[in-house]
Amino acid sequence: MFIKNRFIQTDDNETICYQYFYARKKETLVFIHGVGGCAGVWQPYIEALIENYNILTMDLRGHGLSSRPKHFEQYQISHFIKDALQVIQKENIQDCYLVGHSLGAMVCLGVTSQIPDRIRGMIILGIGDQPTFPLLNITSRPCVNRTLQIIMRYLPRWHRSSHREYSQFKHTKHFSISRFTSDLTHTSLKSYAMSMLAASRFDAMEFNHSKIKNCLIIAAQNDVLFDVDSALCLHRYLLGSQCVFIKKAEHHFIVTHPKSILENMMKFSPIEPST
Repeated sequence: MFIKNRFIQTDDNETICYQYFYARKKETLVFIHGVGGCAGVWQPYIEALIENYNILTMDLRGHGLSSRPKHFEQYQISHFIKDALQVIQKENIQDCYLVGHSLGAMVCLGVTSQIPDRIRGMIILGIGDQPTFPLLNITSRPCVNRTLQIIMRYLPRWHRSSHREYSQFKHTKHFSISRFTSDLTHTSLKSYAMSMLAASRFDAMEFNHSKIKNCLIIAAQNDVLFDVDSALCLHRYLLGSQCVFIKKAEHHFIVTHPKSILENMMKFSPIEPST
């Protein structure tokens, strides 16, 4: 299936690439990937859902076919959120569901907090109230964070400007050299590091949870970035949310467990296709 790439220019002069398959279906799904990913990671989901939904996917800044900002300030989560809002507004989407993984899930929370009337619900994957991986906790400390920002100024921005075929990674483990190398090659060392550093500072409590409704949290049982307790904390924080765990799954489970994720998505009553 070929979906033409579309582009928008952001307020800070970056270019965001997205794809929108609009077929006059009743419901619209907006997919947002995580650090090191791109719109291509959602291909199995698009193939499974395209008959019943309008689908929009996007490349976050610093990823895929979107441009690579130079400065760390441009990788703040607030910028990722503004980019998603701008894409939704550009296509005049008045009513949609958000689906996000990791950093993309953080963006979903931010978007829903700002335009709750236009978001019917969201499915967030690989996320908790705060990152739990020890290294991320260290980098979130102000002194360490500032030092890393200085170092990252000099990291290379070279990358392969293309979308990837993720099926080759469907059997990989969390610490997969081949997948990690592919992430860096297609994202750039600088964009990957700055996006990860920004994500390490995530705190779900900063978002207005009272505006978030119809939320399904899908967590990986063996996730090391957001562990089980973190996912449950987020579940308790988002009143009325649902939370399910995929057994024997790790943080990149959107690649390794698409079937299980899709099954849980379809059990989420607000998103069931009309018959």
